[in-house]
Amino acid sequence: MEEQLISFETAKLAKKKGFNIPVDRFYNESLQGLGWRDSNEDQSKRNFNNSNTDYSAPTQSLLQKWLRIKHQIDITVMIRFADSYGVVIHKDRNIYDGFEEIIIHPQYQKDTYAEALEIGLLEALKLI
Repeated sequence: MEEQLISFETAKLAKKKGFNIPVDRFYNESLQGLGWRDSNEDQSKRNFNNSNTDYSAPTQSLLQKWLRIKHQIDITVMIRFADSYGVVIHKDRNIYDGFEEIIIHPQYQKDTYAEALEIGLLEALKLI
């Protein structure tokens, strides 16, 4: 099973919010699409967000982990209303205050786990 990459829109916002983990896929503004390292290049991953025209394209799970570790934002995808998926975001304020729970509006419920997680990632980035 191949992991889902984040969308171009989410990649642009992640770059703006400081995502800096090296990956092997990227979006390019002028290509209007997804790119990857040339097979002749060094096999190490890169932080494509260091470029003016490229945007790192991590997997959804990597961005989810970065949000949890770096920003204390946890995204939970859950099944709701038969076959649709909903999203809940928990944002830690501090260790003594507990957390803020944000439930994504039902209009954002999606048919697949990956679609719901993408909405959660985008909304969580907006909280930073």
